[in-house]
Amino acid sequence: MICVLAVFSLAFLTEGSADDLNRSQLATGKPDHELSGIDVHATGYLLFATDISQVTKRLGPPTSTEIQKGSFASDKSGESRTYVWAKNGIRIQARTDVSKNAESGVYSVDAWGNGSENGLGATGRGLALGATFQRQKAIYGNRFYASSVEKGQIKSVLIQWGDGTQLFIDYGPDQRIRHMQLMAAVE
Repeated sequence: MICVLAVFSLAFLTEGSADDLNRSQLATGKPDHELSGIDVHATGYLLFATDISQVTKRLGPPTSTEIQKGSFASDKSGESRTYVWAKNGIRIQARTDVSKNAESGVYSVDAWGNGSENGLGATGRGLALGATFQRQKAIYGNRFYASSVEKGQIKSVLIQWGDGTQLFIDYGPDQRIRHMQLMAAVE
């Protein structure tokens, strides 16, 4: 199930991009920069509000870490790191990049599961794993892009704010949120 939901997000990325959204689809109001207590807000070029030490202080050591060499920096000398935690039926994933021995803050957070607990699996504005599409609209409004619709049911949604922050939401067959990914604008 988790793999299927991740594929929906990846499928959207290949079909279109946030750059394709017109102004009428951009979310209004203050951007949401937090998922599972992790703030992805960019504070400068490759500087993000939460560094990985703050995340491990809150969540403990990661269950696993994946390192992908040569995926970052113009000279391909950097690496991307993906940290994963599994807590109470919720899977959290945070991504950073390393270049010239300096690790960026967290620029992308994913959460998978059937519900939230103690802020894990919930956005800063309160949208949680297990919530319905109606709850999403109540929190974020009607300005979004439905990237995947099947038999009249929304499967995946992209919410993007004017600062480039993106929230991808994947719904399960029961029409409840099973995956969210919050990503800062990365240039």
